[in-house]
Amino acid sequence: MGALPIRDRAVRAWGAALSVAIALHALGAVASSGPDDIGWQRCAETRVVVRAADRRDADDACQGARRPIDFFNRLELRADEPIIVEIVSELPDIVSPTAAGAFLKSEGRVLLQTYEKFRTNGTWFEVPVDRRLYQSAATHEIAHALALDNFRTPAPTIEAMEYIAYVTQFATMEESQRRQVLAAIPGDGFTDEVEMSTVIYMLAPMRFAAEAYRHYLKPGNGAVFLRAVLSGVALGD
Repeated sequence: MGALPIRDRAVRAWGAALSVAIALHALGAVASSGPDDIGWQRCAETRVVVRAADRRDADDACQGARRPIDFFNRLELRADEPIIVEIVSELPDIVSPTAAGAFLKSEGRVLLQTYEKFRTNGTWFEVPVDRRLYQSAATHEIAHALALDNFRTPAPTIEAMEYIAYVTQFATMEESQRRQVLAAIPGDGFTDEVEMSTVIYMLAPMRFAAEAYRHYLKPGNGAVFLRAVLSGVALGD
């Protein structure tokens, strides 16, 4: 319970920042960082706003945002918190060099690489980079933001946070692309919680992702296990 007031303050600050961003955008007063900067864009029918220099990047982020919101709603989880997404050319040094984005929990912000930067990876999840994968990267980071308001444990483990984000990402990925990714990363799915450790995630995050989703699909897991993760009963300390 001791961590909840901190989170509440962060959420209030986050919501206030969002309100300011939307108001400035509506007034056409958001300062541009360059001649192509489109400023803030509100994602339709959501409480997500995106700042980007490229409108297509912003549109992809909005596409990616809609999917986890719908997924959380289907599971009757909270999905109504305001979310700020900033599309940047460089991620902070604290983020893994192979990451496509990040959720900065302490700041309440989602960061996503520009598509031009993202595509320099060549492949992601062992398949060629394209706009669909870019949208799923946005889904993953926004799922982290949504999960924050659904965790019932004050300090979820890394594997718990990543399980939620990767399951959401794979469950909402276009079916043809999901089949392609799973074929590129073969496996049978995790069999128990011991296999879903921080060490495994750190050593092979893409394999962790595919195996977590396969675990989610197994009988008796699905939404039941996902809720157990959010409550801290599963994948806790």
